[in-house]
Amino acid sequence: MQAIDIQNVEFAYGRDLIIKEASTVIEQGDYALLTGENGTGKSTLLKLLLSELRPIRGKIQIMGQDSEKYIRSGKLGYVSQNGTYANQNFPATVEEIVMANLYRQIGRFRFPGKAHKQQVQAALQKLQMECFGKSMIGELSGGQQQRVMLARALVVNPEILILDEPTTGIDMKSMKQLYQILQELNQEGLTILMVTHGSLSECSGVNRILKLEDGRLAELDTKEVRA
Repeated sequence: MQAIDIQNVEFAYGRDLIIKEASTVIEQGDYALLTGENGTGKSTLLKLLLSELRPIRGKIQIMGQDSEKYIRSGKLGYVSQNGTYANQNFPATVEEIVMANLYRQIGRFRFPGKAHKQQVQAALQKLQMECFGKSMIGELSGGQQQRVMLARALVVNPEILILDEPTTGIDMKSMKQLYQILQELNQEGLTILMVTHGSLSECSGVNRILKLEDGRLAELDTKEVRA
């Protein structure tokens, strides 16, 4: 099944056409990068994927469903850009941050059960962050915080993971660790789409590279990019 199907999508801010007849298909099991210079529309395309914006033409389907309907199902994992910066003074533990993404399962005004706590521990273990569960999120390094945000996305057992510039603000060692974790998750069957404007040569395991330029999507040859 096609994980993400973007069909002739266009979007404009006023009269300024930002996305122009963008089309691509990301298959289940792909590990795809979306790259492009700053200001080329990557953030706009991501907002269209997440149904935060609506295209003026074309359509987007996720796992065979209308994207907005799929997003509401809670089956998509998302790690936002600069998410770690908002955590510095946030009064919550690592476990609480991850647990918060289970609110659809837990329900309003209800307390998490044993199964929910086990889901949180399992997500943290995947990222080797289980020993930091009781730590305040602001006490962690940038790289550790980013792994917590990834655990938060994974706690819902998503079918697709989307990351927006996940290496912003973390050091080289943390970046390499993150890329290794993402490669392992993809090898386990998780479909990944990562938005980045950084170096592509460090992203091991990627099988698709999409470039947004002048509002249009093009696919790059991964071998040529790494050469």
